[in-house]
Amino acid sequence: MRILVLFISLLVVATPVVAQVAQGSGRITDPSGAIVPSANVEARNIDTGVLRQAQSNTEGYYTIPSLRPGNYEIRVQREGFKSVMRSGLRLLADDKIRLDFVLELGTLTETVSVTGDVSLLSTETSELSKSMTSREYNRLPLIQIGRMRQPANFLFLTPGVHGNLDLNGNENVSATNQIQVHGS
Repeated sequence: MRILVLFISLLVVATPVVAQVAQGSGRITDPSGAIVPSANVEARNIDTGVLRQAQSNTEGYYTIPSLRPGNYEIRVQREGFKSVMRSGLRLLADDKIRLDFVLELGTLTETVSVTGDVSLLSTETSELSKSMTSREYNRLPLIQIGRMRQPANFLFLTPGVHGNLDLNGNENVSATNQIQVHGS
């Protein structure tokens, strides 16, 4: 019985931890589109300095799981090619991003650097998400449409989410606790 209670306790504690990480994956090719196996991929969290590494497989794919939310730069290196670095990547909890890299012929001492706030599009799944920082939360008004705000009301801040309120802000009296996400 104690083992069962311990197992359930560990499961309950571990579940939120899993949802607090992101994942990066992609494919590495050369300019002709040929795969580049055994390329070294490094993801460095700019905020903490933590470095995670992976290597592309025989089909050129790589995966870096369990990345903590934060700002990242990713560097890809392989002998005979210029190294490529992308920075300005912001990962949020439970993001699954895909970043493909094209390595140009050259030496490792040469680096192609792509900098900027890159808008990440998840092409792996059809999931949509919205994250809100505590600063954004605190700046929102306490009174929303004549009522005190409730945590459930923050769903409606996500694009494509509709519910008890019509688009003009009036209450939809034909529905109670109705939430529609992109028509579903």
